[in-house]
Amino acid sequence: MKGRASPAISRSPSTSDVIPSAARDLPSVTFTPADVSLGAGYAMRNLLSSTGAAGRRSLVSLGMTIALLLSSSACREHGRPDPQIHMAISHDREEVAGPDTTPAVPNRLEVPPEVLKAYSGIRLRWKDSTKNKDGTVEVPLEGKARIPDSDLEVRADVFLPAFTMSQQAITSSGTEPANPAARITVLENGQEIFGGWIFTRFPDVHPFQHPRFSLQLEGGVPRKTS
Repeated sequence: MKGRASPAISRSPSTSDVIPSAARDLPSVTFTPADVSLGAGYAMRNLLSSTGAAGRRSLVSLGMTIALLLSSSACREHGRPDPQIHMAISHDREEVAGPDTTPAVPNRLEVPPEVLKAYSGIRLRWKDSTKNKDGTVEVPLEGKARIPDSDLEVRADVFLPAFTMSQQAITSSGTEPANPAARITVLENGQEIFGGWIFTRFPDVHPFQHPRFSLQLEGGVPRKTS
């Protein structure tokens, strides 16, 4: 009986697939400490001068390929918060010995006045995995709301529609929902079980974890104008 041909197996492109073939055969060039101190541009000119026309074309092609790969990766991660954002709800942090030590995460929160004027609360989507139910709940800022048919209570104190984070502070770059984030506390039977930031665009960063319920930030609740 004739055996059937095995189906072709797709694979991710290897380094040799991405780098132009001619660039793989470039001559080996040694850079001295002086070359390095003069910068990458000088080192590249040194490499180009030691290769022929075909080698120079290959290096240019290789550089463009690397640039495209780096820019693609940067676009995918644009706006993604640092995973260490799970600092305590009060933004307190442990002091590290040494006056010149830079904190891993900022310990200052700046909510622009225009954001305070624009939003009065947050909207969460909840899901009950045991009863296959879901819905939304609005939590007022500096207020609280209960998840239906549960012992969970959610409190919210901050909403940032365009979350940004630097070494100095956490703030919002505007009032438009470019990167919504909220700082919440979740209590079960009066006991705190979660405290920190949650994100609309990045729900995998510091997610709320519970054996029955999941919570996701849908966005802010605009303040009603009279």
